[in-house]
Amino acid sequence: MPKTCYIHFGLHKTASTSFQESCANNTKILDDNGIYYPIFVCRPANKLKITNHSIPIFSMCVHNPSEYHVNKRWGISDKIEAVNSSYKRQLEAHLGSAKNLLFSGEDISMLGEARLSRFIDKIKDYGYKIKATALVRSPYSMLCSQLQETIKGGKYTNLISLNNSSKSSHENQINGKANILKKLQLVLNESIRFHSFERACADTFGPAGYLFREFLGLDPAKFEYTKGNESYSNLTVRLQNEFNKINPAFDNKKMNPSHLKLDSSIDHNFKFSGKFLLTEHEHSLVKEFLDGESEALYKLTGMDEMLSQTIQFSNPIYQ
Repeated sequence: MPKTCYIHFGLHKTASTSFQESCANNTKILDDNGIYYPIFVCRPANKLKITNHSIPIFSMCVHNPSEYHVNKRWGISDKIEAVNSSYKRQLEAHLGSAKNLLFSGEDISMLGEARLSRFIDKIKDYGYKIKATALVRSPYSMLCSQLQETIKGGKYTNLISLNNSSKSSHENQINGKANILKKLQLVLNESIRFHSFERACADTFGPAGYLFREFLGLDPAKFEYTKGNESYSNLTVRLQNEFNKINPAFDNKKMNPSHLKLDSSIDHNFKFSGKFLLTEHEHSLVKEFLDGESEALYKLTGMDEMLSQTIQFSNPIYQ
């Protein structure tokens, strides 16, 4: 009987961190059900419990791993050959186990078609059949979450302002997911199934519990859950974006020591500003893109949520 390798591709901003940490904190339950969730290490960065499989797999498979943002943040770009050699040995040891495997990493979906295919073929060479999934989020909700994460990460985006002064939106159109889904379908064929993020969020046990039940066929009530990234308020995100404009986290592809990041204690004082959402003006700059993305995702998945999303706006901080 062939072994199964379960691959959770994310996507980005669909509670992937929560699922990964919940898997890592419940390895005994997974083991008892014949599923092994690997933990990787990166000793040069003093990271001894890597639960997001994006980090080793993307680093090993991408064309230029020294430019991978994680490797740059960890300060290991100059040691990348040794790091990736270690990751490769660890991966092969995990693949050589007799158990079913579970990988979870949202960056894996960002690999090009050829490199993703080679990674999948490597898994199959070890005698595994593939069962894959990804949660798909409605485009407007996804864009708001992506923009917040991008800004929290220290990058400036010209779509977001304090006073509705945005005039351009072209840079944000790279955030579409339809092409990623097409690639995953092309590489994995019938081995992948997409699920609605909105439905997963409505589950009693949240998105992680939904994946335990619908993807792995396990009882979600047996697991203890870990929350992932916390959202920032509308004002915090917009202020951080202004700081990023002056001093981004990366300057000429190097960490910028002058970068200032607002912390959660400051964000607590700005909760009155509500959840981060686009203003009506900002939305008008990306509406055509979002409408096209919604239609494309609906055609790919058949999910009604892609066309019936509720659009809410924030008010400009300064009128």
